[in-house]
Amino acid sequence: MFKINKVEILIMVLLVIYSILAISLYPAMPEIIATHWNAQGVADGFSSKFWGVTILPIFFIILLAVFAMFSRTEYFDNKDMKNQLNMTIIMTMVFLFYVSILSLIYNVGIKFNMSYFIIPATAALFIALGIILRGIKQRNPFFGIRTPWTLLNQEVWEKTHKLGGWLFIILGIVTLTAVFYLQYFTIIFFIAIIAVLLITFIYSYIIYKKKKK
Repeated sequence: MFKINKVEILIMVLLVIYSILAISLYPAMPEIIATHWNAQGVADGFSSKFWGVTILPIFFIILLAVFAMFSRTEYFDNKDMKNQLNMTIIMTMVFLFYVSILSLIYNVGIKFNMSYFIIPATAALFIALGIILRGIKQRNPFFGIRTPWTLLNQEVWEKTHKLGGWLFIILGIVTLTAVFYLQYFTIIFFIAIIAVLLITFIYSYIIYKKKKK
């Protein structure tokens, strides 16, 4: 029998709350609304009011369907794995909900620098994800740092996730300091992301080769 779990209930609650707020504020919005902001917090992307407001519910429904499918695979019978996946989804959904509420407020005419609100939330998300990554012990093809070598060897998986977790925590701290250098944020953030991906990828390969020897 298909049972709805607590995370799925949370996603639906956030969807309902957002929908109520969006419907309530919809008449006060202009026909063209801001949907994207640059690193300096200035709106640089726009869409029609209808699509700007409805894109989030559509994304929530898609994510809910994907989560429902993944969370019921045999890999997540493990209690720790299930809790880690649940926490990841919860943090991601709360982050998206938070950003979407900011967007609604901005588009009814209350202007502010979006970067000062989004950057700290992004930093907190990276740090939390780093903590979760460090605790993912079970190899699986859906969740975690999946390189050819982490999937082949348990020790490589665990060591890579410990390093990757610390790198995400550092990335979160670097992101948090971005409020002091907004004009350079995009390039620094891009370099940091690429560095994290490359380091974890190369590290997993090196550890695997050492293990083989």
